Amino acid sequence: MSDQRIISLCIEVENRIEKYYQNCKQEGALQHVSFLYDYTVLCTYIGYFLNDPNLKEIYVNKAHRLFKELNELMEPVLSTKLICNGLIGIGYLADFLSNKGKYYQRFITQLNNLIVKQTNLSLTQYWRKNGTTIRDYDLFFGASGIGRYLLKYKEDEKNREILIQLVQYLIELTGNPGTNQMIYNKYFILYDNIIHAEHKANFPYGYLDLGLSHGIASPLVFLSLAMREGMVVSGQEQAIQKLIEIYRNHVIIEKERIYWPKILKANKNMEPQPHMKGRPMRPSWCYGETGIARALYLSSKIIHDAELEQLSKEVMMKVSQRKLEDLSFDCPTFCHGYAGAFHIFNLFYRDTGISIYKDYAEELLEKIISLKDVSNPFLFKKYDLDIESGEMTESDSLSMLDGIISILLTLLIQDNQMDNDIFSQMFMLD
Repeated sequence: MSDQRIISLCIEVENRIEKYYQNCKQEGALQHVSFLYDYTVLCTYIGYFLNDPNLKEIYVNKAHRLFKELNELMEPVLSTKLICNGLIGIGYLADFLSNKGKYYQRFITQLNNLIVKQTNLSLTQYWRKNGTTIRDYDLFFGASGIGRYLLKYKEDEKNREILIQLVQYLIELTGNPGTNQMIYNKYFILYDNIIHAEHKANFPYGYLDLGLSHGIASPLVFLSLAMREGMVVSGQEQAIQKLIEIYRNHVIIEKERIYWPKILKANKNMEPQPHMKGRPMRPSWCYGETGIARALYLSSKIIHDAELEQLSKEVMMKVSQRKLEDLSFDCPTFCHGYAGAFHIFNLFYRDTGISIYKDYAEELLEKIISLKDVSNPFLFKKYDLDIESGEMTESDSLSMLDGIISILLTLLIQDNQMDNDIFSQMFMLD
């Protein structure tokens, strides 16, 4: 699909979202910070990729107007949230809209000071004292996501200090080497610290999450990127190697695919066992092999591990040899759908130049476009299979993580080399 057709498609959906947005405002129902945030990101990206100067100006101005409205809506909660569409998300968006530092500098400084203050509080009062939960180190709530954002502002002394502390904390979590007992790795979640009831039922001795969204792949990416950016602490490379070793030890190599269990559960002897129950593993961003492969690839390039780099490429090559209908995706969205795999294949093609990745990305693109339906309010739908009932659910979610906006962002980015791709940075892909 040509760039112009992609732009036209995104503008068509954006026009429908604009009508929804205006209706919400008229009815006094515009109270969802996450919607306004995701919508602002969409307008920002559309404006970035437009060639028509007049239309570009319209979208850039709209993005700035929405950003101002977003900040007014978020003001009551700015001091309480450190999530993707909270302080960190606002920071990413402000950085993009700043046009390389021309705007919002005072705002960004104030925001970063607040992020540093809250992060220091989390490090001293919560993360180190109460036992590890996935929210302590993951990319949505924890040290990895905060650290990835603050790397953008590493020149500031306060930011550098907290970055070093975040690196040290994630090094501490890798625990003692030379043992197979998972409890010595503090990324391991003890039973009493499990948040989700389903996980409590399935993992009476605790578990280790291998995914990119909530697991150890995001600390691996952050520790590696921090090293690349000069945030080097004693024990850092060893910690990176320990995390990589977990993936080396638990990779599943089959004729048609190379992948990992999304979770390692502990047995009564605290030894790791792959947890493979539930739906078939999908090559998704969140828990699948494409997201993990991207994490391993980024790390391999930084620590100069040719064998690991080759493994990551082979994982993607195996996925590219599969028919689309065998991927077990239910929907076109980013988190666990076609758009996530599409985006990661494009990033691999951009970085390696391997044409097979681009060819498969084109197949994924055509599949995504085929799921468009003009009768849908926003052309696409989010679909999910309910494991218990076996029924397919659908929604008009506009989320940039697992909704319709997430599809549009990946269509816009494709394999373009952007100056500041906050979408890929935020989700630990770049």
